[in-house]
Amino acid sequence: MKISFPKATLKAAISSSATSLEQMATFNLPAYSGPWDRAAINHFLRRTTLGHTYADVTSLLDLSHADAVDLVLTDPGMPSLPINYDEENDPNVPIGETWVETPLASGVNGGYRRRSMQSWIMRQAMESGLNVKERMVIFWHNHFVTASIADRRFTWEYMKTIHQHGLGNFKAFVDAITIDPSMLRYLNGNQNTKNAPNENYARELLELFTIGKGPLAGPGDYTNYTEDDIVAIARVLTGWRDRGHNSSTLPVYIEFRPDQHDTDTKQLSHRFDNQVIENADENEYKVLLDIIFSKDEVARYMCRKFYRYFVSDQIDETIESNVIEPLAQIMITNNYEIAPTLEALFLSDAFMKEDVRGVLIKNPMEFLMSTIKSTGVNFDQNNMQTYHTIHYSVFFRLRDMQMEIYNHDSVAGWQAYYQAPGFSRLWLSAVTMPQRQYVTDRFTRYQYNNSGIGYRIYPLDVIENLPNPYDPNVMITDLAELFYPNEITENQVNFLKSILIPGLPDFEWTTEYADYLADPDNVNLKNAVEDKLRDLFQAMMSLSEFYLF
Repeated sequence: MKISFPKATLKAAISSSATSLEQMATFNLPAYSGPWDRAAINHFLRRTTLGHTYADVTSLLDLSHADAVDLVLTDPGMPSLPINYDEENDPNVPIGETWVETPLASGVNGGYRRRSMQSWIMRQAMESGLNVKERMVIFWHNHFVTASIADRRFTWEYMKTIHQHGLGNFKAFVDAITIDPSMLRYLNGNQNTKNAPNENYARELLELFTIGKGPLAGPGDYTNYTEDDIVAIARVLTGWRDRGHNSSTLPVYIEFRPDQHDTDTKQLSHRFDNQVIENADENEYKVLLDIIFSKDEVARYMCRKFYRYFVSDQIDETIESNVIEPLAQIMITNNYEIAPTLEALFLSDAFMKEDVRGVLIKNPMEFLMSTIKSTGVNFDQNNMQTYHTIHYSVFFRLRDMQMEIYNHDSVAGWQAYYQAPGFSRLWLSAVTMPQRQYVTDRFTRYQYNNSGIGYRIYPLDVIENLPNPYDPNVMITDLAELFYPNEITENQVNFLKSILIPGLPDFEWTTEYADYLADPDNVNLKNAVEDKLRDLFQAMMSLSEFYLF
């Protein structure tokens, strides 16, 4: 039996704000009632998007908090397809065309597809705008980990699954990922037969993907499930295969092989109410998922992950009872729809309150995008050389900062999202700190230069959008509002001002900037002002505050 990939219509699944607020009141999740000012909007955008500008904050001042939540949760639909941008020897895929449904011709180096996928995800991040979708793509890629997949058509199908379900229904998402070809290959589902059950996916389905372990209750009993459940679930999942991997003729598809499926009954433990699963062939895994999702702990487990990703990595008993539990009940009430759950979280006081601002360290993607997008670094998205070199080069900055997309070290994902007590602090080390400094130095003082195309921050373009760039104190404060999660001190303003105009009175900057604006074609005036600003931007992005969000 051959099963094609689902062509599910994307679901925004966003409840009206009134409905969300009513549910929040029903389950005692307090809504945010503080000021919707620039500080609040900056925090909101830092946590819900991959980079924003000063102008973006200004534009949201005209919206309510609820309208802003609706804006970032609006599903933009499926992304553009990755393309062949540099391989001239693939007879089936001309340069500029997509390869995602085309087998790799015999004798052609498939490395171009790997580069294409690396460039593609950077392009998606850079073009994401005021939307949570690409931030959720990173979340789900770290939740449903796959790695070591050689055929990038498999990688594309996996990323397509994430895009299709990332703001949709979580249960449907687990259904799709369970028989996703990359997942079947990565966690050995394609080797799971009635005569030799493989427990890898069964274990991670419970431990990492849905319900979590819970505290150890006894030998082989993890509170939420038991070792016996893993054995039984592995038998439920027998018979699935991926097809087409590294084939020069076959498309990518999955199939269910009845002759390799265990048709005997499977007995679950008391943790799942001693339920018995009868043979249901290719639909048996769906029966299993219904049983797993009957347990409220699935919602609690996922809401803890949402909280750690969007709010804070510290969850104590108060947070558990006052935030996680009501949010989980909202998720259950909405039949495990993701968007209404996030809507309630983003509207909550727990998400917006001042004492969670700046408590997380940016992951490398957040760090890169905040550097690039807050300063308006302009990548010519229609230029093939840009697609080839810059996106590819920027991708490897992630790898150097120990966040290589598509290549996690383990199925548990990046340690910063699960390893207590360090959590997000684990992004910073003696290895990664110099790499972060390299990124900001490169964009501020120097440039990324590939094949004659240079990309860098142009600080004059940044400050011209500020309300008062003539006053160095106001300008620095406005930049700090954009770059940092919390207000900086007067001493910090004075320190940064000493970088901009060392030992000089404030009016020297006002005069010099005004002289440049009066004669913008004067190269000497422009260079003098721009050099001062580059020193300022480099210093601001070197402060520890820039690493927080």
